[in-house]
Amino acid sequence: MGARMFLAQNLRDTALLELYETHLLETVVSKGDAHESANTHEADVELAAQEIVELLAPLAAATSNRTSNRERIPNSDADEEIVRLQREAWFNIIVHGITPFSNTNHQYSSALQSLAKNSEPLVAQDRTDQFESEIELNTILRRGMNAHHTAEQKRRLISLLPRCESDIRTLSYPKVMFLHATYIVEILRAEAGDCINIQSYFLGPIFNGSAVESCLVAISDEVMELFLRYHRKSATVVAEQLAQIFTGCCHRIPRVQQIAASCAEKIMQSTPSSLCQRKPLFALLELLTIMWTSCLDCEIDEYDWKPLYVSERGAVSVELSDDFEMRKNALNSFYKRAKVWVTNIINIAPLDVKSLLQV
Repeated sequence: MGARMFLAQNLRDTALLELYETHLLETVVSKGDAHESANTHEADVELAAQEIVELLAPLAAATSNRTSNRERIPNSDADEEIVRLQREAWFNIIVHGITPFSNTNHQYSSALQSLAKNSEPLVAQDRTDQFESEIELNTILRRGMNAHHTAEQKRRLISLLPRCESDIRTLSYPKVMFLHATYIVEILRAEAGDCINIQSYFLGPIFNGSAVESCLVAISDEVMELFLRYHRKSATVVAEQLAQIFTGCCHRIPRVQQIAASCAEKIMQSTPSSLCQRKPLFALLELLTIMWTSCLDCEIDEYDWKPLYVSERGAVSVELSDDFEMRKNALNSFYKRAKVWVTNIINIAPLDVKSLLQV
């Protein structure tokens, strides 16, 4: 353990650090049996879980170290293999019952939180249209799949998402494990001050109208509730997240717009003063400008539409649909909400808003 932690914390060469992180992730993924069996010895499962737990602290340190290195090297792209292994590792961690809510693993909660904070969302961003089949066929998510374990895992997920009980009872074992992993990762991320990644799970059309989507919406609500409970008094953290959520309100996919708008409403109802910060206020105003400009561009030149709009002043960028009506609807919807939010904050703190706009 000491040697692993030393390497994880002190490796500075990006290539060596990624190689070491890959080794740790592959080790975590390899623990446990991929066969579906009702005769799995509990002792073997507990041994695999203990071996995984011992790797959590060095893995979290290596992931955090690599992330900080990547911030210093802005042109370094995220390694696809590491992102894939991160998903597989999280699936195996949850399959083996390792969660921050377990008394036996409470001492590793900080490692789990650090790992969650520096992990990508558990849905493949480039294959959202195929992700449902990938869940069903994923060998990691099928580990320990039998009637007894399926019933037990559904019971655990229902205890976390009681309003989705009827939906959860219809789900297959791999989908239950995927949702359980998503809940743990995004809740830990929210505790650390990041609540925007939940939008990534709604990028594809595959879950639309399904039981999985209902559970993801419930997870989104839980994430926002926990984020506000932990960070309501931290104006900087909330303002940072709010600015990014506003960008989601203008996303090219309507479902993402709805989720982002719901998150923004929760923040504005809980801490309306968060809009009295330069970053979210300027982001909101610049997004309105961007959306209006995009609609104007469609009318001026219908054959040469720009898909990506960037504002340096508001530090925002948004990728828009090539459908004029969808752009127009997104603008109208965001404008109506923005008008209410800005009006409310002007009524609450007019001088603060005036000083920000006069800078």
